[in-house]
Amino acid sequence: MSEVLMGKIVRRVMARGFGFIQLDKSKKEYFYHLSSCIDGPDGFNGMPEGTVVTFEEDKADKGPRAKNVMASYKSGKTRPVSEEDSADAEDFTS
Repeated sequence: MSEVLMGKIVRRVMARGFGFIQLDKSKKEYFYHLSSCIDGPDGFNGMPEGTVVTFEEDKADKGPRAKNVMASYKSGKTRPVSEEDSADAEDFTS
């Protein structure tokens, strides 16, 4: 299993179904497509720019790509992504 990263959606191109996620601690950006969202098109449409997301890095010919993208529980949109995150989930609402 890949390391789970956290970042923020900084750009989306709705008409073409893709966007870019920027890591919290750097300027590095990851491309993502609606097919790489955990909830598919519904997940893509439900995560506007500025949404904090978790994802895994996937290698691609054109640069870093995100897979298994989902809104972070810190955004209030989904559940914690791991047991260690659960300890920080006091404000989590289902």
